[in-house]
Amino acid sequence: MKVVVIAPSEILEEWKKLPASTDQHTEVFYSENEGIQQLPGQPDAVLYLFQEYDQDVINWLQQLPVSVCIVNAVIATTAELGENLVRINAWPGFLGERVEMAASETVDRGQVESVIAHFGRETEWVTDSCGMISARVVASIINEAYFAMEDEVSTAAEIDIAMKLGTNYPYGPIEWGKKIGLKQIYRLLEKLSTRQKRYTPSSLLKNAALA
Repeated sequence: MKVVVIAPSEILEEWKKLPASTDQHTEVFYSENEGIQQLPGQPDAVLYLFQEYDQDVINWLQQLPVSVCIVNAVIATTAELGENLVRINAWPGFLGERVEMAASETVDRGQVESVIAHFGRETEWVTDSCGMISARVVASIINEAYFAMEDEVSTAAEIDIAMKLGTNYPYGPIEWGKKIGLKQIYRLLEKLSTRQKRYTPSSLLKNAALA
């Protein structure tokens, strides 16, 4: 099996923290080149872990002649992306021993799990919905932190320290939001808020994301 992983350097660093399988029948190629590109040979699986991409990239991924195509799509569902694409939450801080994934019913989940297992991870299948599960939770916490700063309840540094020490999170909410990208957090909250008002982004977060 030949697998191509396309990701920015910070995500590749997190992805490689867990030891990959020593299966000699699997070749892995890494690329930090964003967008449409020439892939080495004829891969069986592609993981596209950039957060920012346009419709041209999605069209390219949809048409790749591969058995498994995984894309870092936390906000868009497979109904929007295409049923042959598999979603993964590859936002910074979420690539632990279990990765959150979603797919249509037409996808061979066993094949996907085999690819993910090669990289020392287990697959946690979740409902194919906007934000999946953990990203919704973290985005909500980040939003509440910005509401707290907006109301002058606390400072960014104090909030981050309290969350890291109190909940053992890898990052404080302000720090985590910046690592993910406030534009991504805002896009997720804005989309979720069209159905549930509790996700309405704080004005401070919105202004920071759109600045």
